[in-house]
Amino acid sequence: MERLDRKPVRARRVRSTSRLRAVSAVVVLVAGLGAMGFRLTHTSGPPGWPQRPADASDSPLGQPPDVTTTGSFEFIQTQPGSDDPVTYDPCVPIHVVVNHRQDVPHADRILGSALEEVSQATGLQFVVDGESDESPTWDGDAGTADGWNPVLVAWSDPDEVVDLKGNVAGVGGSTSRAVGRHQWFVTGTVALDGPRARRILARDPDGEAMVRAIVMHELGHLVGLAHVDDERELMQPHGSRMTTWGPGDRAGLAALGSGDCVDY
Repeated sequence: MERLDRKPVRARRVRSTSRLRAVSAVVVLVAGLGAMGFRLTHTSGPPGWPQRPADASDSPLGQPPDVTTTGSFEFIQTQPGSDDPVTYDPCVPIHVVVNHRQDVPHADRILGSALEEVSQATGLQFVVDGESDESPTWDGDAGTADGWNPVLVAWSDPDEVVDLKGNVAGVGGSTSRAVGRHQWFVTGTVALDGPRARRILARDPDGEAMVRAIVMHELGHLVGLAHVDDERELMQPHGSRMTTWGPGDRAGLAALGSGDCVDY
């Protein structure tokens, strides 16, 4: 059976203020999230940080759904001294660029559908800006004075990304920044094994749904979900016939869409 990925936590920008870390405890939601409020966290970034994005809002751009199911989920990173997850800023759209070097038939449709699934589960808004020839790496800076780097989704292969070697279909993760004790994700990378995805499409009548599930899994890591050893969840580390979120996935994603807006 194929592994969806080997390492759920890979930071694209290793010079981030805070390294990503996996949370060991499985968090189980026992009640609905209900309507969750938000706070606009005021911070002051170090010299050289970009200005708050021009397309930022003073309130969340979307709202996560009410979740009443229970299940297992883990966060990749939590706020210092808290069980609250590190999240993307819900008041800012997440800009995405795509490297098509090893893409698959209907790659844009598959990615667009996967992004929509994450958006519906979190309330986070994604904007695909276009193509990029950048290679997926986990080193370098998270951005410049002009802005944070967009998230890179790269259709790649094991020759380019060593973590795709073996039975690994993709890797993904984000980079956080912190001012004071508040941390939030600012950019990230998803690398997908294009040749493996093409084989799945060719051999499986449900191949497009299966490949979309792989992309959803890696986007789950991007926004902050870690692996769980629970066959009911899409965020299990091993491949399965699941093509949609499990109950714990949905609970965790709703929490990840309920973070603070950050003003800096």
